[in-house]
Amino acid sequence: MRSVEIELLPGEKDSANLAYIEKLANAWACIQEHDLFHNIQGAKPAGITANATESGTQSPFDLKSYRAALKTAGQSYTAGINFFWIDLLWSATPGVPLRVSAIELMAKTTFGSPTPLGTVHVAVPDHDYNPLERTGALLRVSPEEVTGAIVLAIARDVRNSESDEVLQAWKQVALSTTCVFRLMPSASDRYWYALNQREHVSMTYTAVHRSTLQRVHEISRLMKKMRETLPAAEVTASAIAKTYQEKLQMVPGGSGTVTFNFVDCCATITNKLLDVPSIAWCLQDLDERSALSEDPNPFDSHSRLQAIIDKCKANNQAQLIWVAQGIWYNWRRGNGKSLSISDIKGSAQSGNRGVADMLIYKLNLKSALLAKARVMLNPESGDWLTVVASVAESFKSWFENEESLDKSWRAGRPASETKFLNFFSEVVFGRTYDHAVKFALRAGKSADDAVLAQGLAEDLREIEDKRQQEQKLAQPAEAEQGTSSAHDQDPEDADMDDISFRLPPTGDSNEPTVVKASQIQDGARRETIRTIMSATRQHIAAQIYLISQDPQDPHPHGLSAALTATAGGKLRGEPQPGNPTKSKYIGIFYDFKVAGEANHRPMLRVPPLRTEQLRRLIDLARSRFGAEVAEDEIPKGDLYFLFDGGRLGNTSELLKPFQSMTKTVKTFQLWKDEASLMNRYKRVNKGTIGSFRQTEQMLVVSAAPPAVQPVGFQHWRGSTAGTLMGPIILPDLSESWEATWADKKDIFTAANLIAVGGRLDDDVEEDEQNRQKAPARDKDTVEAVFFHAMPWSFYDELLAAMPLKAVLDLTPGDGALALCAYKRNIVYTGMALSDTHSTMLMKRLEKAIWRCMSDDTDPLYEARLMAAVVGAAQDGKTKRKTDKDHKGIEQKRRRGGKVPPAPLDPHDPLGDEGDDDAAAAADDELSGDSAGGKS
Repeated sequence: MRSVEIELLPGEKDSANLAYIEKLANAWACIQEHDLFHNIQGAKPAGITANATESGTQSPFDLKSYRAALKTAGQSYTAGINFFWIDLLWSATPGVPLRVSAIELMAKTTFGSPTPLGTVHVAVPDHDYNPLERTGALLRVSPEEVTGAIVLAIARDVRNSESDEVLQAWKQVALSTTCVFRLMPSASDRYWYALNQREHVSMTYTAVHRSTLQRVHEISRLMKKMRETLPAAEVTASAIAKTYQEKLQMVPGGSGTVTFNFVDCCATITNKLLDVPSIAWCLQDLDERSALSEDPNPFDSHSRLQAIIDKCKANNQAQLIWVAQGIWYNWRRGNGKSLSISDIKGSAQSGNRGVADMLIYKLNLKSALLAKARVMLNPESGDWLTVVASVAESFKSWFENEESLDKSWRAGRPASETKFLNFFSEVVFGRTYDHAVKFALRAGKSADDAVLAQGLAEDLREIEDKRQQEQKLAQPAEAEQGTSSAHDQDPEDADMDDISFRLPPTGDSNEPTVVKASQIQDGARRETIRTIMSATRQHIAAQIYLISQDPQDPHPHGLSAALTATAGGKLRGEPQPGNPTKSKYIGIFYDFKVAGEANHRPMLRVPPLRTEQLRRLIDLARSRFGAEVAEDEIPKGDLYFLFDGGRLGNTSELLKPFQSMTKTVKTFQLWKDEASLMNRYKRVNKGTIGSFRQTEQMLVVSAAPPAVQPVGFQHWRGSTAGTLMGPIILPDLSESWEATWADKKDIFTAANLIAVGGRLDDDVEEDEQNRQKAPARDKDTVEAVFFHAMPWSFYDELLAAMPLKAVLDLTPGDGALALCAYKRNIVYTGMALSDTHSTMLMKRLEKAIWRCMSDDTDPLYEARLMAAVVGAAQDGKTKRKTDKDHKGIEQKRRRGGKVPPAPLDPHDPLGDEGDDDAAAAADDELSGDSAGGKS
């Protein structure tokens, strides 16, 4: 093959490596800014001296010796040079995307500390070439990954302000770099020499291995340059493959080994895949990520790439994009990481239907399901389904929305639409329904027929039934004394590492059966649970968002910006005075009883109302409107729910943030059940008249009288036409959220633990025993986190009566309001007291949602989930991972029988403390380690 110019032309940029070039340039600039490396390019190489810390390892460069050596038969010269004499950005083999992740990993591991890089090879174009006149511009023909890693490593230590000893050691490495100068007159000489150098060091530095993607880029650029200068007869796959065999000593067995078949596929792969940006991005992304992973890259084979092209219809770019991105998506999600040609194309056993056929079939199913949904869910969901179609346009767009924190497009949808979205995502992007899809594919059914076939039609009918129920419930009803208005809802989710299910006792046992999700071995059941978890996590992220308001750890974009960016922050209320049944509001809640806590005896002291905190939070709530609302106006679609804690004088304080604003204030008396209140304050003298404050006021503040029709309460007598709500049953404190005193301090932060002295509340009287000094807390003391939080049952009743589309909770407390909002598909945003509060509360809410989904009396109950759990309990395939004794599993199998899950306490679905202990005890019993578990 005649000489071909591969190198970049003057002014030409290596478009395949712009990100790498920028990263390297920034690192070099950082190095030069340090005093120790200032003007380092002009420094002479280190000589060999008696001082070990300053001595080089190779005789330093000598111009006379250099010129003499190049005239010998070997035409090469070896000497010590300054590493920074080389041109860091020049390449003899441009146009091949370098794996930046692999280079960064090499910098972190191989060059984690000052380490010599070995020998650098430099090309000399002619005998007159003087390296001393080219400092900073020497033509390195060694792999650029190694020299790049050195530069990134030095810059890292400069940025990290490492010690002078470390940086001096790096300087010594740079000034004592061994270099081989070799005469290479042509670009073609430099090209093949550089490729051979790469093969030689690939056993030492795995980052320089050519992947299939890199080799395709390499050959494609070579072919392009050949076509510019050579006759077409010389630019053949056979000629290129022969040249590679003659000029390049390749490491055998690599994915980028060049054969005739490899070269023959290159043009097709380039035209069909690499020239399509959305496909090229996926191939490059996995090439980068697989360098850091032990999982094989499904694209790292020219035969597999050709198989993908062959499976898609001729020139059908849409199918190619969908299939390539589908394989990428499944790798990113941990599914199907190992992929053979047979997997892609299918085999005789699969009717020649492989992964590519399944993905193409799912592309057609996507359109069929969206068309079906428009019939089932219209007319209200038309615009929303357009959004769903946009998000589901490609696997990449779906993945990006799954990863995004902004899930406002999912939020606030009716249960039927949430169920459809979860069903749609699993059919098109998941694996739960793959068996039914494969059956339809092999039977030759069209996508329209497949959605009506067994395996898919049942769930679609369930969604349709749910939609019809919602439409019936949406019909306006008259308010009646003591009537109940049904409510229904239905999302899905969980976490396999920390979730257990407790089934009621069966057979002769009096103990519950505990099934841990992480121990379910059956593949199909495990996959069912995993996919339900994934769907529910997406829904939780769309419906519930917590923002930490800890002043010591402010949100990077500011609280107001963070609030405005949430789904709830973007929603606006829609009062309809002419048609109150259509009104929707945004509810803003502030309960000062959980906005802080008395530092001493908090159970008996309601903390004081802090007006400045209230004003700041109300201003924060109003700030989400920006210039939409004047400073002296209340947003028309907002309802502010403010609790006075039963304290005289608090009413006027609660209204101070709204002074001089036109407003309407509705007042409700909250009546707390005496028996449950007395039970909560067990240690207080019960013989004194008027010892328990049973009432407090809830103010509802709005710009104008709320355009809301009265609604009958579910569990109380009366309706919202009156001003009395109750009796509110308070759960026992032992059933509330409990934490250690150390965690509790982190939840509240010092700013919200209020030093309160003097007597207790006016209406609390203690007996002689309780006047004794209370025991001191230590870091391990366990107590209720929020002593004065309103119960779940109150918020459930309130949200059933108020037409809210979103809740902004300025005092999230123990999450009771968040859980109720989630159950009713009301978007929830909470302003947590701290990062610890946010983290622990979200875990608590996820656990509560998981419990609700396993309770057949709860609106969130998921039958498909519990069928998998009960099935696992029946077939005895659940076991402890670290337990070798299978006796307990056999006992569980003998219990047998499909049973409904145990109902939760209707008064406190968040009261899940102790579940881990119960699950562990029962699980020990199942493993033969214990006599039994706690019920």
